[in-house]
Amino acid sequence: MSLPWLKVCAVEDPALAATLERRVVDRRNAGNFTLDNQLYIRDVSLAVSKNSDFTVSGERAEILRRLCTLYRIGFHEKEITSHRPVIGAGIVFFKKALYRLLKPLLLPVFKQQTMYNATVVHLLAQLANEAGDTSDRKTQEK
Repeated sequence: MSLPWLKVCAVEDPALAATLERRVVDRRNAGNFTLDNQLYIRDVSLAVSKNSDFTVSGERAEILRRLCTLYRIGFHEKEITSHRPVIGAGIVFFKKALYRLLKPLLLPVFKQQTMYNATVVHLLAQLANEAGDTSDRKTQEK
């Protein structure tokens, strides 16, 4: 499977494409994912909207895609460590305990913020589409 669409700074990079293809095959052979997973990802639509009338510039579409990936917030599990040799274990214990106490209290706030962010992204997509329609009409009228 070749990747002619793979570009770096708008220039095709066959060496990078070959490296990426080799890594994908290696990971598939190692059992990290299947060919079906790879084909599913290949076929995932990157459309900003399911609406077939949705038309925005490439720049606006890219901004909306970024917003779609960033709208979800929450606690992300990460390893808690300390670089202090003597009191480090105590600091790590305190941080983990604090994390366990705060997580249930803040989850409802994070859910509400995520819903708000998703609604704002949806509204921005609609406004970008309307702005695109307006500029298209003005261009056609000239």
